[in-house]
Amino acid sequence: MSDRDKEQDFFAYKKCRSYKILFQNNRCADFSTYTEEAYHIKEIGSLVMKEYHVKDVSWQKQSFPQRAAWIEYTESQSRWFDEQGKTIVSLAHQAYEILEQIVEYLKSRHVISNIQFMFDDTLKVFCKSNNFFPSQKQINYYCIVQMSTETKGKLSKRVFTCGQSDGKLNELIALKEQIHEYVEENWLKEEQKTLAEFQPGIFDIVMSPEIAALFMHEAIGHLLEADNFASSDLNLKVGEQIGANILNVIDNPTLEGLSGSALYDDEGEMTREKYLIRKGRIEQLLANKEYEGKFPNTTRGNARAKDCTSELLIRMSNTYIEPGIKDIQPEIEKMEHVIYLDELLGGNTNQNLFYIAAGKITELQNGKMVREYKGRTIIFSILETVKNICFIGDKLVWFNGGLCGKKNQNLSVSMGSPHIMIKNIEVK
Repeated sequence: MSDRDKEQDFFAYKKCRSYKILFQNNRCADFSTYTEEAYHIKEIGSLVMKEYHVKDVSWQKQSFPQRAAWIEYTESQSRWFDEQGKTIVSLAHQAYEILEQIVEYLKSRHVISNIQFMFDDTLKVFCKSNNFFPSQKQINYYCIVQMSTETKGKLSKRVFTCGQSDGKLNELIALKEQIHEYVEENWLKEEQKTLAEFQPGIFDIVMSPEIAALFMHEAIGHLLEADNFASSDLNLKVGEQIGANILNVIDNPTLEGLSGSALYDDEGEMTREKYLIRKGRIEQLLANKEYEGKFPNTTRGNARAKDCTSELLIRMSNTYIEPGIKDIQPEIEKMEHVIYLDELLGGNTNQNLFYIAAGKITELQNGKMVREYKGRTIIFSILETVKNICFIGDKLVWFNGGLCGKKNQNLSVSMGSPHIMIKNIEVK
């Protein structure tokens, strides 16, 4: 039996500085900070870690072979972490100034905004066998901006997100410009169109990258988490063909700067790229130590937890549909009739159904708009939609700053996709 296969108690050290900024109805409701520092133990057979404050007597009684060397290393890392504190404070205040500018602009345009911004500066040190102590330091933030305005009795809504994990704020700066451009172009026009109600039916559909990314995340990504896969009523198998050869779906925590990026998961395992679907076939699942080997070609490295006292769950990181090799626009222009979905407002799954709230629904003929519909929630069959994907564009677009929920644990993730086309699909 290899050292990897020998189960042992798992030890980790975590120190985190967090900054929370909230704007509600265009007013600052909170700008606060807190620090967490603790040692954690996950005992064999346990689902949840036990937390010990660094000065806790119970922690002082814990004994394991690497204790002395590990404590010395974590203390040195903690001192270095503290020395970087001034940089993080400066970044948090820069972020606040940018958010204030966004709110002031929206107020001037009679737009109501609610903003949630969370900034975490985290150090984690894991204890492995043979005195190997993997560690990682991350500066990660996410931002969710919810906007609404009423013009001539019509209520319009839009949601924007951003985030990154490289200690920079360029995504937040870009978001400010994106919001400005959207409001000026879509909400401040003098002429307000009267839009028809979209009726269910069977259509050829084109999903914008934003809509397609959420479809991939909710309908495919969650399904291919090993614990969900094991309990799914869809009775799928690893190796089964569920889509066309053009479909490839990847989860990759090693990509730099994205919201779900990490060198190690929360079991201290090195992360790596995984093809969840390759050429339309289920290739492998996301897994942790518990599920490794329970399905073909399934390895650990995808355990994440909201905090060290929460259950370690199998989670996505940066998940995306791999782009194709051709621009989708010429394909759209060939279509006599296609429905284009854009402006994501939300979405989720229930068994084999995918619910998506699209703020903008457009009917196109040979690439030209002939009719706009009111935004609404529409419903697809997951497996039929995956099976009927017939074209994938060549331009991958990432969406950062989203929060993914599972068992009441919300974690930062990134998701991405090009435009995708789905033939002959029933929309409810």
